[in-house]
Amino acid sequence: MSYVVKAMCYLDDRGNGKPSLSQAKKHDDYELADAAAKVCGGRVVEIIDKKDRKVVRTKIESKKKKESKANQAWMRKGCFDGE
Repeated sequence: MSYVVKAMCYLDDRGNGKPSLSQAKKHDDYELADAAAKVCGGRVVEIIDKKDRKVVRTKIESKKKKESKANQAWMRKGCFDGE
């Protein structure tokens, strides 16, 4: 796992602020990242690698549709039975 230091923005290897996580300095050791965070007043953020991340997919069941009759069939059935 990798860690980065975040203080309003991500810090690169020179201590400059960068807006993107891809430009941030990645620390392999949590203690080193924590020490850098204490110096700059930031916090340690853990990076989850794509290969370690598991995708959980849930199956969404579709709702059953009611059987529909032809347009106005329910009206014709009642009105014209005896006539």
